[in-house]
Amino acid sequence: MRWVTAYRQKLLVQEKNVELPWPRPAAGFEESITERAVHELLFQPSSGGGLPFFPALLAARGAVTKAEPADPSARAARTLVWVDSTGTFYPPAAIAGLGITPEQVCVLRPRAADLVWATIECLRCQSVGAVVALVTQRLTRVEVRRLQLAAERGSGVGVLLRPNLASAGAGVYAAATRWLVASAPGERAIQRWHLRFLHGHGGQIDQSFLLEKHRASGQANFVRLPSALVHHAKLSAAS
Repeated sequence: MRWVTAYRQKLLVQEKNVELPWPRPAAGFEESITERAVHELLFQPSSGGGLPFFPALLAARGAVTKAEPADPSARAARTLVWVDSTGTFYPPAAIAGLGITPEQVCVLRPRAADLVWATIECLRCQSVGAVVALVTQRLTRVEVRRLQLAAERGSGVGVLLRPNLASAGAGVYAAATRWLVASAPGERAIQRWHLRFLHGHGGQIDQSFLLEKHRASGQANFVRLPSALVHHAKLSAAS
């Protein structure tokens, strides 16, 4: 709601009354994140720039908070594993408002040499709902294939945060969907990210979306951007 009230009038004037879709819940993004598959969020590294932790958590949330069966003993609580070899993830702040309890979060901090192996082992585990891993090193074709097979063998979702650099091997992948994520101008009470759909099914290839998070409530909105606004100066300033 706040995104429309804060930006709509200015954008309408500059873009000759281009209509902007009304924000809807972030289900449009979460529904594209299928289980037993690997998904990638590509980001552009920058000095002092934040990592797209919230989009990654939103991608993983559905698999972790899935409704439990009627018999509580039939299935244990699903775990979110965050593979954090850089020590940059702080769970209490990151999961606030997402419906994920601290008891469901397991943070691993392997050596860089063991990061892929740790991610594969977690993806294979049937009790793990989602695995999020920040992968800054180059991945080989064998490694991305092993990650894919591990996700298919498990029961959850794999989310890889990878730098969008040719030197990091971002072009080598075996992911069901790939998204290019960049921060977008926000407000004191709202954070925003600009997402572009790079690979996957559903006829949305190369289309852009705006994801926003309300800091107080944790509510997320996911808005498809009209082509006239995709390259708008205000939206691309932080990219």
